[in-house]
Amino acid sequence: MFSLKDFLAAGTLNVSNLLFDSYAKLGLNAEEFLLWLELSRYRQKGIFFPEAADLGEAMGFSTEKIYLLLEKLTAKKAVKIDTKRTKQGISYDVFNLDPLYEKLEKLLQEEAQQPKKVSQSTLKRLLELFQSEFGRVLSPMEIETVQFWLQEGYSSELIRLALKEAVLNQAYSLKYIDRILISWEKKNLASAEEVEADQKKHQSYREKTQAQPEPKKVLPKISLVNLLEEEKGEKTK
Repeated sequence: MFSLKDFLAAGTLNVSNLLFDSYAKLGLNAEEFLLWLELSRYRQKGIFFPEAADLGEAMGFSTEKIYLLLEKLTAKKAVKIDTKRTKQGISYDVFNLDPLYEKLEKLLQEEAQQPKKVSQSTLKRLLELFQSEFGRVLSPMEIETVQFWLQEGYSSELIRLALKEAVLNQAYSLKYIDRILISWEKKNLASAEEVEADQKKHQSYREKTQAQPEPKKVLPKISLVNLLEEEKGEKTK
């Protein structure tokens, strides 16, 4: 009977969720990615070149299909076969799974360089709010600035909070709002909740500072006896 002990002894396969989210973008179908995972599982057990028959038995595929999938993985540069040598000079092959990670790294870099897609409905609501607070229509350059903030990753809630901060200070300027957003970014404040918590902390500090009474000035002690003696001395001169 299979027990929890057997389950734990079987181990786990450690694979980044980024691969699960991106394997289709990397050009792999489900069967090809499943074989890559199976190769990774064998690798974690110290088997770097499992037999096609063993792979097929584990996956429920024929040996011929395993060979076909391996050819596709190699052609798509998700796997490559490296030949190594032992100290005795005997050559042996291993499956190198790093090419898929390299493709993933390149994909993520390309996606990071692409401008973030902005929801038009979100942009429209923000522009309507700005125009309502400013009491005028925004210029094309100002509209591009608001769109740029969204593309840079500022949330609409954070932009609304920065607008509120500017209006409270009677600063109806997008440059002023931009400085607010940059200052929050430098403090690693990425959400409206974090900004409000930071503001409450500073407000509490100011209230405590203002509530403290000013320290009393301590005047030097002057002896009345010494003053009288000095006065008498001056009269006798």
